[in-house]
Amino acid sequence: MAGTGTTIGNLPANAAPATSLFLITDDGASNTYKSTIAATVQAVIGVLPLSVANGGNGISTLPNAVTAFSSSGTFTSAANSSTATIYQIRAVAGGGGGGGANGTFAAGGGGGAGGYFEGYFTGLAASTAVTITVGTGGTAGVNTGGTGGTGVSTVIGAPFSITVTGGVGGVGSTASAAAIGPAGGVGGAVSVGSPAVSLTGASGGRGVGVASGVALAGSGAASVFGDGGMAAAGSSAAGGNGITPGSGGGGGAGATSAGGAGAPGYVIIERLTA
Repeated sequence: MAGTGTTIGNLPANAAPATSLFLITDDGASNTYKSTIAATVQAVIGVLPLSVANGGNGISTLPNAVTAFSSSGTFTSAANSSTATIYQIRAVAGGGGGGGANGTFAAGGGGGAGGYFEGYFTGLAASTAVTITVGTGGTAGVNTGGTGGTGVSTVIGAPFSITVTGGVGGVGSTASAAAIGPAGGVGGAVSVGSPAVSLTGASGGRGVGVASGVALAGSGAASVFGDGGMAAAGSSAAGGNGITPGSGGGGGAGATSAGGAGAPGYVIIERLTA
């Protein structure tokens, strides 16, 4: 029996009611999705407005399907897509590690945030694999006053071909007298490609040695996704690891204190059209 009423979105007036559903469930333990598909829904409403986050291990088959990568993997376009299909891609590179500290006034600098980009892209043929490299976070500066490691670049392979670089690690400190601490690491930036939005990551904070045994390290830079690692404070305290994707690690403070590690990057790919 036909329905009655006015057009709502892609649902036409007087459309026949759907007789089946597209069901997605998450089994939790293995992060896989089980799908049951019946034929009539897409014919009735034009598109299936569902979002799917599959951990980067599957295929985006429907408009508005989302694939998220917290580590490197492969994105494969669906067989029912074409070079005219529009994708939105958002990505951040790894954050820099916080600087270590080893001194009565030592305060390591915070790690810089990874660069970020987002944009809309076409040109990907059906059933095509795209290599996704998600940059790891920079290593923590060692507790002898070592500088934090630089975050690794995140790379979206051909045909998109975009590279965004990681945040630089914060400089370590061995200060034995009151002083402004060393610089935090600078943020990363897009180095290959021309996405619509390209943001240089924030720089990590600079610490300060106030008095013997009283040091305040630099905080890890926040990324577009949220907070960086906490800055250490006191006579001997390690910096916090980067909290959100692409954020920097906090610097260490005082004697024999390591910095925090930078957070790894992240990639989100959403199919917007058929």
